[in-house]
Amino acid sequence: MQALSEVHKHGIIHRDISPDNIMVQNDGRLILLDLGAAKDLDIQGKDGNVQSSQMVAKQGFSPIEQYQRNASIGPWTDVYAMAATIYYCCTGTLPPTSVDRIVEDTLTCKPRLTKEQFDVLAAGMSILPQKRPKRLVKLHHVANVLWTDFLILITMLIFRATS
Repeated sequence: MQALSEVHKHGIIHRDISPDNIMVQNDGRLILLDLGAAKDLDIQGKDGNVQSSQMVAKQGFSPIEQYQRNASIGPWTDVYAMAATIYYCCTGTLPPTSVDRIVEDTLTCKPRLTKEQFDVLAAGMSILPQKRPKRLVKLHHVANVLWTDFLILITMLIFRATS
């Protein structure tokens, strides 16, 4: 997450964060892969927001603005995807899509997450972008607390994907 925060400081939004774009190195460090969908924040509209001209969405991990044409994106877009990724890696449950959650929000606290941890992840996965944290700071704290489960589960997912 530190690397993603650094990418955000340079005006880049990843837009494709999910477990399949995270590699675990032998020493346990996580590497964020695939900047193919990244968007440069220097290309802004008159209101200061980046307009997404290309739809990039991954079921369970993409916020509502990635399903919309010409929606405003920013660091909050990656906050949603990172929170969804942590949720999935810690619970083994694919989050419902942000589009489905508009009608009925079925995101729930699952085993391995305390209520406090879930509340932070749920805030990061708020359907409305303006209700999400604008930075990764809170998620970083939760990820550190959940690090052991996160590392074990993401390693298992990668092992399954390569078997």
